[in-house]
Amino acid sequence: MTDLARTRTLRTPGGLSVRYRPRTVLAVTACLFTAAAVAVATLGSGDYPLTPGEVLSALTGGGDPAADFVVNELRLPRVVTALLTGAALAL
Repeated sequence: MTDLARTRTLRTPGGLSVRYRPRTVLAVTACLFTAAAVAVATLGSGDYPLTPGEVLSALTGGGDPAADFVVNELRLPRVVTALLTGAALAL
């Protein structure tokens, strides 16, 4: 099977076309979901442990003010920096 046979093309009514490989889209989606799950787990671990529900409520602006401070002010900048550094190294 040739390389072009595995490639799909998505065409829009405006004339834009995008080529993609379904296996690549699946792999990227799986990696993004895994990174998000690890980020939530990392945001919840530490000296002040939080459940994933508390982390998600702090990220969306609700919940306990102490959990909001710990997640948004202390842990989130480090997790975002780690994710961006990993992405930069991957490139």
